[in-house]
Amino acid sequence: MNSIKFIPILIVVISTTLLISIAIWTSFTSVVEETNENSADESVVYNLNIIQNATTSVRGEDIQLKTTSHDLFHENSEGFAVYRLPAIVYHQQTFLVFCEGRKGTADSSISQIVMKRGHLNGTKISWDQTLTVVAKINGTRLANPVPFVDKDTNTIFVAYNVLTAGITEPMFLAQDHYNQSILLIKSQDLGVTWSEPHNITDETLGRMHPVPIFYAPGPGHAIQMKSGRLVMQGNYYYREINSTHKTYKSNTTDHGVVFVSDNHGQNWRPGGFVPYAEDNKGHAIDTSESSVVELANNTLCINSRTLSKSQPRAQALSTDGGDSFGSPVLVKELTEPENIGDVASGCEGSTLGFTAPKNWTKYGQVKSSASDKEQPWVLFSNPADPFIRIFMSIRLSTDGCQTWSKPWTIWDLASGYSDLVQYDDANNNKDYQGPRFGIVYENGYIDTVSTVSFMTFTLDDVRNGVKATKLRAELKQNQIVS
Repeated sequence: MNSIKFIPILIVVISTTLLISIAIWTSFTSVVEETNENSADESVVYNLNIIQNATTSVRGEDIQLKTTSHDLFHENSEGFAVYRLPAIVYHQQTFLVFCEGRKGTADSSISQIVMKRGHLNGTKISWDQTLTVVAKINGTRLANPVPFVDKDTNTIFVAYNVLTAGITEPMFLAQDHYNQSILLIKSQDLGVTWSEPHNITDETLGRMHPVPIFYAPGPGHAIQMKSGRLVMQGNYYYREINSTHKTYKSNTTDHGVVFVSDNHGQNWRPGGFVPYAEDNKGHAIDTSESSVVELANNTLCINSRTLSKSQPRAQALSTDGGDSFGSPVLVKELTEPENIGDVASGCEGSTLGFTAPKNWTKYGQVKSSASDKEQPWVLFSNPADPFIRIFMSIRLSTDGCQTWSKPWTIWDLASGYSDLVQYDDANNNKDYQGPRFGIVYENGYIDTVSTVSFMTFTLDDVRNGVKATKLRAELKQNQIVS
């Protein structure tokens, strides 16, 4: 009799699995067809991780893309089962990419903080052949590496979580008090050597009220503001005793938050957090894994994953350099996966601010005032599918994160976490044409975390890639491309 009761549940599980498999296989076969088909004036050579430095031809129109790509980490290699949560910084001709190196595939597995370095020479980047372990505690889970650069002191920092291996997030959230440490290491020789870890738990989590139940740094890079302030983003849970609101796993609320340092990382304190808010349907806006970017006039924008399947990503602004944040606003353009079959929705995303190019009219932008000219432009990356983690994409905002471009899809298949970086090859490149960018991202054909790849691109690539993605979608809609 009891087994009969479980038949409907079994049917739902099987149906959900089948839907996910069909979606991924459809995307996979689409890429194979597009890569192999090369008819006269309606061919699509599109997936940029299969064909690099190619001219994409859509309906007879050539769209040039000058990206380069390199796979950095592969599952079941160099002593680790999988590499997760990639984060990247660049300083003095050197890229540093950090990941969790996990001994198992679960989030709660024993893990270490690992790194690979890339070296820029002109327009070419050479990468380390083997990884370096920069943080390790035997039998422990080291998680969420968050690198950032203090350009005033030429110091590279990495913050990370220290957690008990085997303890899952629901188990952490069942506690009444955080049970973790936040450690910080630094390097002043571009990652060749690293300091002993500095424990900043007491000066950050220990000074927060109400007391956090669980905190997660980042993921992705943190930033240094023009003022010199270091700002490290993350999210934390606390329990609201008298509230009926519940997050996806317990009677807690989840909030984006920043920690700040005004003396080059020597001391830290809690900054502002994103306050509780609800959408127009009365659903809580839980601002989970976050990225932060500096806009004009000492303003910060924190961009967060949300946990509700009915919500896109959320943003909140701070006009006092991160000491406080306004209420979160849902950004309908920034679609994120529903994660069918998972309890929590969404996925991590990355933001990157940079100085607007002098030739901004080339990109179809109109600056109506002096303040517009001071506003940085911002890139954003995430898996831009409303249902599952596929379609790793890049978008551009030219108005301080108020509006966003359509997506440029750089990888059609399974994809997960990502991080963006800007680098400048002016010193060694006589043909310098402006800033270049890079993205590290999790990807695979079926599994989202099979590989961590790095790709370079320019603003021209973003502009042309958005156009190519749009044309390709129109072709599919008109059944010109199956």
